[in-house]
Amino acid sequence: MPIRVGVIGARYAALVHIPALTSEGFTVQAICTRTAQSAQETARRFGIPNALMDYRALIARDDVDAVLVASPPALHAEMALAVLESGKHLLCEKPFTVTLEEARALRDAAAARPRVTAMVGHEFRFAPGRAYVGELVREGYLGSLHMALVRLINGGRFAWVGRAYNGDTDNAEEGGGLLWSQGSHYLDALMAWFGPIASVSAYTHVHLGQRTGPDGAPVQASADDAFACTFSFAAGGWASVVMSQAAALGDGGRIELYGSAGTLVTPQDANTPNPPAKGRVLGARVGEKALAELPVPERYAPFADERDMRMLPTRLLLREFARGIATGTSPSPNLEDAYQLERVLVAARESAATGRTVTLAHGG
Repeated sequence: MPIRVGVIGARYAALVHIPALTSEGFTVQAICTRTAQSAQETARRFGIPNALMDYRALIARDDVDAVLVASPPALHAEMALAVLESGKHLLCEKPFTVTLEEARALRDAAAARPRVTAMVGHEFRFAPGRAYVGELVREGYLGSLHMALVRLINGGRFAWVGRAYNGDTDNAEEGGGLLWSQGSHYLDALMAWFGPIASVSAYTHVHLGQRTGPDGAPVQASADDAFACTFSFAAGGWASVVMSQAAALGDGGRIELYGSAGTLVTPQDANTPNPPAKGRVLGARVGEKALAELPVPERYAPFADERDMRMLPTRLLLREFARGIATGTSPSPNLEDAYQLERVLVAARESAATGRTVTLAHGG
């Protein structure tokens, strides 16, 4: 019997989540958004039988087994907690929450319900290039990590200058900002590969914060459009992560991993912050003369989906979600992973605000 899903939010969900759910054999039973027009239009577009404005009514439905929370980040905690308390399975989009207290409450609520599957939407763990890097790291290709260099540089925020102020994306306290949005994806990958982060030193900046308020007056966004962080890992090694969406003609993204036994690199297109669906991995062992292409095994890209570069990793994440429901488990990335990542993000903002390096106690 198909897993019946209720979806909260229609912005990103309509682009990727709902088509991916349908392709993976889930049944989207209900859609809930903040406006009746949006809910009804999304329901008509995808043939969803129920369009709602009250997320509590969606969660309470007897014909919903699992709920995808794809609302703005500031709404995640309240909605996700209601899903868990109902005993239904949860897939919560990232960024997870906007405060550490909210993240801890959700982590604890999930832990208290071990048979309820609860995962977070870090789909890029399943991007073929990143997934293969994870395999190579686990097999010892790098040896011991020395350093990881991560960069994502583009000019995407120039198009935002002067547009209408949107608290969901322009207010740092509501989960806006490059650190929370894209930084969280890259940090999730680093932590999956190299384990817990022990310390954080960070700098954030708003270069292109000019927005327009509802009365036409200028409004300043608080959400960062550039940041630089240095992290140390509890198991050894360190990472430098530099990102900007205020860099005209920036040349895109790249992850470079350097260890005692080798080097791994994943290059990325300049026109998107996301890893490509057909990712490349370059590598070399100590003593070799140059990096060479390491073909990504087909098992990491078991099908092609040209609709959107995010579709393949999202569908692979959904397969893990379905596996979790079938086995009564919460596969990674789960809410414990999300909580540990939130600790790092909060520490980065604290470091940026105080100018001090923040040390993280193991576990938390």
